[in-house]
Amino acid sequence: MTILVDDLLSQVRSQTDEDNTEDITDAQILQALNRGQRNASNILARRLESMMWESTEITSVSGQRNYSTPADAYGSRIEMIEVATSTNIRYKLQRMGNHKSTNFVTSAQTDIPTYYTQKRNEFEVYPTPKGGLTIIVHYNKKPEDMVLQQGRISSIDTTNNYVIVDNIGSDISTTSSTSNPFGLYLNVIDYNTGNIKRSLQVSALDTTAEQITFKAAGLTRSTVLGRTIETSIGSDVAVDDYVCLVTGTCVPEVDEAYTDYILQHTVIAIKRRLGEPVVDEKEELVALENELSKAWAGREHSHRVRKASKSWVNGNSLIQRRLLT
Repeated sequence: MTILVDDLLSQVRSQTDEDNTEDITDAQILQALNRGQRNASNILARRLESMMWESTEITSVSGQRNYSTPADAYGSRIEMIEVATSTNIRYKLQRMGNHKSTNFVTSAQTDIPTYYTQKRNEFEVYPTPKGGLTIIVHYNKKPEDMVLQQGRISSIDTTNNYVIVDNIGSDISTTSSTSNPFGLYLNVIDYNTGNIKRSLQVSALDTTAEQITFKAAGLTRSTVLGRTIETSIGSDVAVDDYVCLVTGTCVPEVDEAYTDYILQHTVIAIKRRLGEPVVDEKEELVALENELSKAWAGREHSHRVRKASKSWVNGNSLIQRRLLT
């Protein structure tokens, strides 16, 4: 069964015995949940890279060395860069320090760059590439901020560009305001994975029929928070998907197995805010962090096993050892 951000918020209130929304608001709990998620993601990015692994393709521009790091890369961290030829043969680029790049700055252009460097939110490839090359950037994707759901989809009409939900959320609006600047832009969320399927602008609301109609033309903005605003619902949207504000996702992207850590992290933050003791909670958090750090246990090893015995001395042993090193 899908776990919603709303469920996590309720669990935090239950564990802190704090139902008073004046003392602790939903917004404050969401902030704490997102801090806990970032902390968990930082551990997972170092210990279990496959969980957050993502890749994107960039087309090189003739004579241009520098390109932007993907905006959703966690901590602007790049794991690997490849270049694909026209026949889709891939070559892995080797990372080098910025201070070593001087010798590779030339006016000549190459079909297959060899190295890359990274600085702040950009990376540079060397030697200078020709145009039209496919550069594949692999990185750890940072999870979307967690926000409250604004309705579960129960019916879809792609012809008239609307959905029926179980209950239209109070944060949805047809206009933008200072207090709710993103209320008219929604994300459609995969109920199983938490992935954002598309972003849309609200055109009209029917609170009696629980109907949300989306704009098919005349968008106020074509992009919001870096997301492209679509003009159609699309065939990938399904019944039981959720809608939420464009600011995040209402289904946590971090695997369910790690939500206990996020919850405990949040409980400590809320109790501190209320001036309550947190010694016992800290001990439990440390235990959960140890479990989180062992997330790769029981999984297939990703490193290559090679023979290291001194008796492995056939005629090609030295070559084989170099290739496997």
